[in-house]
Amino acid sequence: MEQTENLTFKVIFITAYEEYALKALKAGAVDYLMKPVDVEELKLALQKISNLTVTEQKQNIRTARAAWKNDDATLILSLHDSFQVIDLNGLLYCESDKGYTTFYCSDGKNHLVSKTLKEFEERLVLANFIRPHQSFMVNMKFIDKYDKSGMIHLKDGKKIPVSSRKKEHFVSAFLNKNSD
Repeated sequence: MEQTENLTFKVIFITAYEEYALKALKAGAVDYLMKPVDVEELKLALQKISNLTVTEQKQNIRTARAAWKNDDATLILSLHDSFQVIDLNGLLYCESDKGYTTFYCSDGKNHLVSKTLKEFEERLVLANFIRPHQSFMVNMKFIDKYDKSGMIHLKDGKKIPVSSRKKEHFVSAFLNKNSD
């Protein structure tokens, strides 16, 4: 990490392993891309590099290191023009649509990324999220109730469908969580 203090160049990290993204960003990468590389994402990353000064990059590194002290409770989203740190304890749910995922936070903010929900699923499951439907992942702590017609009611009033294919798994996880 100390080697990045005097960075005079910019880096885009390309990997097949998402778990290295946080380390790459902490080390000073301007962006990270998952293999296989999507041409549009690469173009956006190159655009980020051309718009970012080395001074701004160094400030981003300092900010990132301060924000990511508790790696287990955060998720870093690569947005069009920045990296957004998401507190998983305040993330209500995620919704996927045609290769994009929107993250809905309890503070009312939404963040759209050009990645599929599948790319975040493993990390979110470890943080007590469940996938009740192909298009949604829900933070279990924000579930108010589940009605037997197949609808999850979140504490903020949002309703999330449970697919028939995932119903048994969801109900089992929901009942086990609430029996603790």
